[in-house]
Amino acid sequence: MADQPARAQVRSATNRREVNVRAGPGTGLDLLFKAPVGAEGQVLDARPDAVENGFQGKVYQWLRLRFEDGREGWVRDDLLDLLPGDFSAVGYGHVQTPIHAFSLIRDLSAAPPVPEPPAPEPVDPVEPREMIGCAAIVIGARGAINVRSGPGQNHPVVLQYLRGTRVSVLEVRADSAGGPLRWVRADHQGRMGWVREDLLSFRGDDCVALDLFTPGLYPAPFAPGEYWWIRGFTGPQPDHPGWDLGALQSEPVLAGAAGVVLTSFQAAKVTAERPRTIDHGLTLGDPRVFSDPGWGFGYGHYVIVRYTSELLPEATRRVLAERGMAGAGVAVMYAHLHARSVEAGAMLAAGQTIGLCGTTGNSEAPHLHLEVRAIRNPAETGWARMRDGLIEPGVLFNR
Repeated sequence: MADQPARAQVRSATNRREVNVRAGPGTGLDLLFKAPVGAEGQVLDARPDAVENGFQGKVYQWLRLRFEDGREGWVRDDLLDLLPGDFSAVGYGHVQTPIHAFSLIRDLSAAPPVPEPPAPEPVDPVEPREMIGCAAIVIGARGAINVRSGPGQNHPVVLQYLRGTRVSVLEVRADSAGGPLRWVRADHQGRMGWVREDLLSFRGDDCVALDLFTPGLYPAPFAPGEYWWIRGFTGPQPDHPGWDLGALQSEPVLAGAAGVVLTSFQAAKVTAERPRTIDHGLTLGDPRVFSDPGWGFGYGHYVIVRYTSELLPEATRRVLAERGMAGAGVAVMYAHLHARSVEAGAMLAAGQTIGLCGTTGNSEAPHLHLEVRAIRNPAETGWARMRDGLIEPGVLFNR
């Protein structure tokens, strides 16, 4: 009898009734839905973890499944059992009895040949330059970002990088179409192209020479690799007055440095079942929300932390002095939280958890709104009265 088609089943695990199904082979990629223990699906593909995460020296493999309800997505191999069938196409051979996928080693030597993908359009020629050691991590909003043949949206896409991919930076250029953001020529294992600078998080002093990283600034308020870029600062409302960083629901939000909690606000109209304004029939961005304290003036649950001047990075103090605000501190709002972990008056340590990422108030999906305002008067506690001190978060935080 011919082998059955390749199928896998979500396996039982301690304290786990369901598993995450993602948009690609890595935990840094978008969460599509959750599949319950026992759910089965046809195996369509298998790939190693996008950033080579593993356990006890073995890199995780990810399997793309089509579940019985028609939905598709990627599940890590330690969360799956392979059912009897022919898995030769994905490197597992013929499976005779149910077996934990993580216990197997993929062998693609006997797999059917895979057609070569079409060759990408060539990258615009550039003068060879010595790699200077600047590293970056892809933090694009979707599961993968487009990599282009030149420094601008007007150049064709030649390949993609998965979110969480670590790349080496070769050079930086202005947008060829005159846009405000620069473009980075990046390399990942010989796969090179141009990426917009806001889709990368830069690491280390080697990026200083390219003006991509400022030593001493606070790190982004999530653990590395656990967030993605959504949009940046464009100005005071009605523009966008801060950064939006996406993360999974309940991902810990971390303080930048030692500081004092000015406000820890719980929006009264937020409920567990209906945390967002749109859950109450309001249009996203309804102007009535921004004057309603029941919605936290649109911010939902939020925490405001004050960092006094002596705690600020030298680069931040320098920018404030250039703007006529020497000696000023700053207040940072961490908004749309699912829950708050600190109370007003608390003294924070660097990296302390101040709350959990959520989607409360004027929000569509889990993310952190990060907004920064300079404070001339160290005794000031009113957020609205700090409005004139609004500054771009990049003055204080590295992405």
